[in-house]
Amino acid sequence: VLCVRPLQVFLATRGSDLSIRERSFIAWVAPRGIVAAAIASIVGRSLESAGVAGGTELRALVFLTIACTVVVTGLSAGWVGRWLGVRLPGREGVAILGAGGLGIALGQALRDGGRDVTFLDSNPHKSRVVEELGFPVVFGNAIQERTLQRAGFEAVETAVALTGNKTLNGVFVNRAKEIFGVPRGLVAATEVDGGLVSELVESEAADVIFDGHHDIDRWDPRWHRGDVEVIRCGYLPPPDGDPPASAEDFAGTGSGERYVILALERGGQIRPMSMNLSLREGDVAQVAIHLPEAREAVAELESLGWSAARGASQEAG
Repeated sequence: VLCVRPLQVFLATRGSDLSIRERSFIAWVAPRGIVAAAIASIVGRSLESAGVAGGTELRALVFLTIACTVVVTGLSAGWVGRWLGVRLPGREGVAILGAGGLGIALGQALRDGGRDVTFLDSNPHKSRVVEELGFPVVFGNAIQERTLQRAGFEAVETAVALTGNKTLNGVFVNRAKEIFGVPRGLVAATEVDGGLVSELVESEAADVIFDGHHDIDRWDPRWHRGDVEVIRCGYLPPPDGDPPASAEDFAGTGSGERYVILALERGGQIRPMSMNLSLREGDVAQVAIHLPEAREAVAELESLGWSAARGASQEAG
């Protein structure tokens, strides 16, 4: 355990890309005991056949040793991994499919709140824009497993599909959940009227991104013209007796796409907004508003319980 096994591992991994810390971790937790158990059984049976005592005890000793080492290394693996610095990060990242205007606004809001954000896009121009803004970008077909691997989906907590193609959005989120076990999936859709997106939402495997159904493509030219500003809004719940609010109550489609609630801050943590997310007193939202309709957007938000504070503009090239 302390000498032979580490020596074997270090000899076997010479010339590999593994670091010293990774090789040390392998030496501590790698499978062991299969060969020893097989040989002990053969030797024990041979001893018994030759009339030599101790064959049964030998097998018991070997299996007890194997069990003890497995228990010790198994229980200590997490601590050793942290000590060596080789543990994978927890699922805290957000992966956004679609580097359009609302995607950039959402990514900036999440990054400012301390979340790791990665973009995926097959458009080279859009990929270059978000890369220049300092975001990690994976260029390629986002429904291919190798593309998701390059994006580090083993550390992704929320997969957000922000394209104008509802079918692509559904497939992307579905594959992220099935292949990599991503806990939370959010899809953009102008409406949920059947198909994969409808199945995901109805089964609660995914939710609609933002405060409701929005036309993602309509916001791209607005963003590039500089007609979008992101503001912070605090939420005050309705008086006692009124039903509790949910994000669906604040859908922007009916207001002519004057605003989109991008993300919600609660308890010092920020997350992408979703249609079925219940709101609480003290919640703070990052809201994208269409500047030519800013007065109407702010007035509508305030009528729905949001207290808007202008001046929190975020620009993106």
